Amino acid sequence: MDDELLKRFFAGECSEEEHEEVMAWYRAGKADNELSAQIEAYWKTAEAHMTEAWDKEEVFDQLVRRLPKPAQSESLSKPSRKFLTYHTAWHYAATVTLLLTLGALWYVFTEDTTATSRARPDVLIRHETQRGEKAQYLLPDGTKVIMNADSRIQYSEDFENASERVICLEGEAFFDVSKNALRPFIIHSHDITTTVLGTSFNVQAFEGEGVAVSVLTGKVKVEKNLQTVYLHTGEQAVQKISDRNLTKEPFDASLVLAWKEGTIYFKNERFTDIVKTLERWYGVDIDIQKNDIEDGFTGSYHRKSLDAVMEGIGFVLGFEYEIKGNQVVIK
Repeated sequence: MDDELLKRFFAGECSEEEHEEVMAWYRAGKADNELSAQIEAYWKTAEAHMTEAWDKEEVFDQLVRRLPKPAQSESLSKPSRKFLTYHTAWHYAATVTLLLTLGALWYVFTEDTTATSRARPDVLIRHETQRGEKAQYLLPDGTKVIMNADSRIQYSEDFENASERVICLEGEAFFDVSKNALRPFIIHSHDITTTVLGTSFNVQAFEGEGVAVSVLTGKVKVEKNLQTVYLHTGEQAVQKISDRNLTKEPFDASLVLAWKEGTIYFKNERFTDIVKTLERWYGVDIDIQKNDIEDGFTGSYHRKSLDAVMEGIGFVLGFEYEIKGNQVVIK
């Protein structure tokens, strides 16, 4: 179907012949799957906002008064123009309604609501993990999210029906995104935006530690201000605190995703970064009273206790420690 013809149809600017062409196309089941999916989503959204009790006859009358009418042919006789029975009108109204946008449906079914309800603010849904805690969630669109410790995501209550699936992330999470070519999946993490259609990737965006977007499968677009980086499987975009620009580089999946399997993995890490990771991982506060601890530690610990991890790192870096509840002193 020609796009320009559809635009004229929605605007009520079609001739009768063009109007019948669009309706025949729709009734014949030739509308593509993408349009059908959008129509269904719009219709469900409109129904969700209806009140339990509503007068169908009144809604019909309102609908008929507001629907765009096809342009009348000059050769059409007056009796013919009047030949619109109630049944024909209802069939026309119902069919065209399926092709209307959500905005039009919303207008018809909520005309009598108050200004307060029309101005209802967007409701946000929030999931978060505390220090020492990890969690897994299934989003309304089927996307799987595994959240690392001390992390937060939030999204609109209308997430499932919105034209774009938008998530805000602070911390670290792994996403296995449900594919939907019509509705991009967008993650905002600080001043970086990640856009995908359906793929699996990890985003690390802890406050004060830069951002890293690592792609396991598929393709991802990462944007920061005027800079755009496209990532494929095995690539990551990194924005370090010391360098505000995005850089693209390969990554070690076993290192980046070790946290999902319960493994702490350090590779040539600064000691201050090790401390931050341990505080999040075990939900403790670490007081460093020794000033000459070297950077560059490498090691991994799979499902080990805090005591076992501190003992291993302390042996290599040459420090002693004491654990009292949620407090750790390095001396």
